[in-house]
Amino acid sequence: MIVRYHMLLSLLTLLVFVSSPTVSWAEDAAIGSDAWWEGHYSKIYRTDECKGIKTALDEARGLDEISAYTSAYSLLAWHYWQGPCFDNDTAFAEGLLLNVAERGNFIAATYLAQMYFLQKGEDAPLAKDWAQRVKYALGILSSTNWKQTYYALIAEHFRQKGQMLSPHLEQAFSWFENIQRGDPNTLYEIAMNLLDNSTLPEAKVDACHWLDAAQQKGHTQARYRLARQLVFGEGVRQSLDRAMLYLSQSVNQDQNIDAYILVSQLFEKGDIFEKNLRFAYVALLRAQAAGGDVIDPIAQLRPQLSAQDIEYAVAYAKDGKRSLYFLKSSAQSAASSPAIYSICSSSS
Repeated sequence: MIVRYHMLLSLLTLLVFVSSPTVSWAEDAAIGSDAWWEGHYSKIYRTDECKGIKTALDEARGLDEISAYTSAYSLLAWHYWQGPCFDNDTAFAEGLLLNVAERGNFIAATYLAQMYFLQKGEDAPLAKDWAQRVKYALGILSSTNWKQTYYALIAEHFRQKGQMLSPHLEQAFSWFENIQRGDPNTLYEIAMNLLDNSTLPEAKVDACHWLDAAQQKGHTQARYRLARQLVFGEGVRQSLDRAMLYLSQSVNQDQNIDAYILVSQLFEKGDIFEKNLRFAYVALLRAQAAGGDVIDPIAQLRPQLSAQDIEYAVAYAKDGKRSLYFLKSSAQSAASSPAIYSICSSSS
């Protein structure tokens, strides 16, 4: 049961394409190394019940390398907190959970809310605060059958441990369930509130997932904002492959004025996407046709173009069947890392 429970949670990280970077531990560069993990493996009890724990941790680490998540750390922390296969070290578990929860790990946030509820009581500020943080971290589960794959698993696990699930967590899960029934505007508003008003370390990562949930329901402005976050790495890891996908949809499908203006700037500058002044002009012309006030940007860009370029751009802009497409700049292409399953990752 111990191994199965945590492998299901690890597999869930891939199913929802969740994202946080492999943890960077500023206080100790050795943390996360093979030697560090081996040190913890050596502490596993040599009992029949615990003989699969190392394998489970290794498999979680492997999944983390693919998904850029941090499930192995939350799994290890859980064993030091409640598991029967390590000496109890709640202080170490808490520190580990805090580190990964602040990188957008929703499992770690759930554990912390439950830990503080059990340790400090229902009225404890930390128990309430972390349950609130769980609410926003759950945005990554929007596209999954989360009640069966996560909530039911968590609730049953703690029930078997003889522990009731924090009422604040129950409220967070209930809130999330109701939110899923709402329209995409609600999801977008949650994301923008996180972006504009929250000071939580994980706020922009969480917002990115709410934007993705909204854009999956057809919210065009959410798609644009998600693309912008991923282009510039605004609190999340820059992801140009994803950004190009969402920007392409925003300009070619949604005809989003803000997206037109952004891609024009990117084509003109040429440090992220390949420089293309013709396309920069096409984007502004299409923004203008869609009702955007782009007189000044057009006037600034026009002197950089030849008469032939302008003629080409005008004809291209009028042809609704011709799409804008994106190529990474030479520098960005050289720096690109292998694609991972993540949508949004913490940049810290």
